[in-house]
Amino acid sequence: MYFEKTNVVEEELKEFTQKIQGFLKGEYPQEKFKPRRLMQGVYGQRQPGVQMMRIKVPGGELTPEQWRAIADISTDYGSHNMHITTRQDIQLHFVKLAEVPDILNRLANVGLTTREACGNSFRNVTASPFSGSLRDEVFDVRPAVEACAQFFLRNPETQALPRKFKVAFSESDADYAVTGMHDVGAIAKVKDGVPGFKVVVGGGLGSQPFPAAVYREFLPATEFMKHLFAIARIFNKHGNREKRMKARIKFLVHQTWGVEKFLEETQKEVERIEQENISFPEIPTPMVAAEDFDYSNPFSEADGKIYHWFEKNVFPTKRKNEYMIVVHVPLGDISPEVAKKLADYHEEWNKNKAEFLTVTDDQNLVLKGIVIEEGNKKSAFTQIYETLEELNLGYVGYHNFADPVSCPGTTTCNLGITSSHGMAEAIRQIIGDKWATDPRFATATLHMSGCPNSCGRHHIATVGFFGRSELLSGNIQAPAYTVLLGGANLGNGEIRLARKCGKILAKRVPAYIEKLISIYEEKAAEGQSFDDFCANFPTDEAKALVKSFDKAAMPIEDKEKINYDWGKDKPYVVEFGEGECAS
Repeated sequence: MYFEKTNVVEEELKEFTQKIQGFLKGEYPQEKFKPRRLMQGVYGQRQPGVQMMRIKVPGGELTPEQWRAIADISTDYGSHNMHITTRQDIQLHFVKLAEVPDILNRLANVGLTTREACGNSFRNVTASPFSGSLRDEVFDVRPAVEACAQFFLRNPETQALPRKFKVAFSESDADYAVTGMHDVGAIAKVKDGVPGFKVVVGGGLGSQPFPAAVYREFLPATEFMKHLFAIARIFNKHGNREKRMKARIKFLVHQTWGVEKFLEETQKEVERIEQENISFPEIPTPMVAAEDFDYSNPFSEADGKIYHWFEKNVFPTKRKNEYMIVVHVPLGDISPEVAKKLADYHEEWNKNKAEFLTVTDDQNLVLKGIVIEEGNKKSAFTQIYETLEELNLGYVGYHNFADPVSCPGTTTCNLGITSSHGMAEAIRQIIGDKWATDPRFATATLHMSGCPNSCGRHHIATVGFFGRSELLSGNIQAPAYTVLLGGANLGNGEIRLARKCGKILAKRVPAYIEKLISIYEEKAAEGQSFDDFCANFPTDEAKALVKSFDKAAMPIEDKEKINYDWGKDKPYVVEFGEGECAS
């Protein structure tokens, strides 16, 4: 998607540059500067004197020019790392405030923005990363993403919402965008030949999670923007502005009003909007039938890892001889050097120039538009796989136990309690790809967050963790986690929230995971998947297992370094900064 660098944008950037300069000189007060900074997608970090910048990527799609621009900026500023988030943004860390204007201008030159990526605004619009390519999609939802993102950017009615507002689109009932955890979710449908959406509302995770409620089982695409605007307007008028912990729309839907009243009041707002002279963008709904071709695996198990890679990471699209490849990016972190090389290779492989590189909400990448003729399939995929291996991106599978989802935690976040990022890396090293090719673990997911706020989406994971602290004897602090089991994306706008099963010291998490798997292998019914086992594991047994790892049942040994967090070389101390994602 391309956001035009209009005169409005240029004036806005000029004004913001002046505000930054005034703030740095002490001439512009913090209380006035902070809301402006957040509206421009610039967060304060845990470390003093540096910022995090969040780049919006609607639907996750980036042109080669945009991808390279971000990589160049990451090279010139910050931590020399591009971090893919769980909402299809890209974050740059350790940026100095004085450098922000140049970064914003360079992004604007390639049609990118950080505007409203933070703060109480209409956030990045996300979508299934497979839209436009999935063989069984209902229709391509990317035009809907663009219409929505363009219409609400700088929209005067969504500049000061009670809290953030998140929208997601999926092209099929598989619901790869996990719409059921969003403020508003839309799943493509066709009814009596009319394209539209199943719409859900009031989903959300955080410290008080709610699955979304059904707003409409079917809403014609021609009506969608009007209804979305009505929902946003109702939220703006009636969301809780007194208590920030109750400010998200999920509380209005499920607690303050209840679903029935919310639907009634929104319908009244729709009728009021119909009396106004508001021009909403049309939403094209392109439907293309899947073409037949042989997309079978050209490798055999005797070929080794490449066979499993093709099985797990390569998917046929609806266009003849065209494929998409999911690239597992460990913890969502990619260096600018590797990013640019990957862009070069993708341009070489991508014969369908209408398709682009796409970042996913499980912190990975999808390479689209790869056209390979039938007679050349084995040699071409061998070359691609070997190239990815050279870039250390040739992992088998994605969004599985070998590919945990994690927020940055205490690495950079002010709200972080534990080093979730460090623990995720430790689990990757300890467990490795042991179960990456095991079909029993094909749909099992592992998520962790450094605090209860669920940026790592721990509530919808097969096994999830969120950070907390524990006080040991001698008044020693230690990093710990609350354990959750059995969460899932059920598809079609529905999610299953995981159950809390107790707390565990951070250094014992890998051992707990391995013990849980051993119990599964001992007790699972024939053919039962690991995620189904976790969803149905009796709560009392699940809690007893976690408790068996606590400090009383399992005495602490000095070699455990139990009061050190993963990836840290100093004893753990709880430190809280000002949490700006709640600002």
